[in-house]
Order: sequence, then structure tokens, then C-alpha cells
Amino acid sequence: MATLPTWIVIADARRAFVYSTDMEELLHERDFEPADGAPERFAAQLAAALGKAEDDGALRRLVIAAKEPFLAVLQAAMPPHLRRRIARVMPEDLCAVPEHALLARVHQALDDGAAAA
Repeated sequence: MATLPTWIVIADARRAFVYSTDMEELLHERDFEPADGAPERFAAQLAAALGKAEDDGALRRLVIAAKEPFLAVLQAAMPPHLRRRIARVMPEDLCAVPEHALLARVHQALDDGAAAA
């Protein structure tokens, strides 16, 4: 049985990019843009999509990269069972980081988190 992937959410209040990874390959899953520009509604839309993926058994854990204040808004929009899937929070804006560099950044953040534990 294959291991469920880690989903990586790269977001700010204007856009979000969602990737999945088995930690060796990065797959671009989906992009999100807010319908009306309200960060709270955008966070709720993103959290709902992530919750559906979890309900469908598509993800094992989450890595979230977003700066405050949107990070707090997004986390507040997530139900507790989805927040428990968060393996690492990267409080930075990675929306402009090229895809080829993201996986290395995520590996580093997860390694740093493991070392701190």
C-alpha cells in the first residue's frame, strides 16, 4: 500500500498553490484565488478543499507556508481534525519561490522541525 502524500500549501491572502509530495517529487495539485478578495472567505474556501482531500484519504500531513496575518486566518478556518495534520508551519511567503526550489525548502523545514522535537 502506498504512503499517503504530504500536501504543501503555499499561500497569501491573494492566492494559494497546493502541491503533493512523496518527499522525492513535487506535484502541482491546484491553484486557488479568492472570489471576492475577503481573506476570511478565501481561507474558508481553501480549508474546505483541504478538508475534502483529507476526508477522501488523499493526504497524510500538511506543510503550510504563509505569513501572518493570513496564516492565523487560515488555521482558524481549519477544523481541529485538519489542524492535527499540520506537520510544519513555515511563517513566510513562498508564493514567488520557483517550484523547483520548494521541495528543498520543505525538506529543510521538516528537518529543522524534527531536530527541534
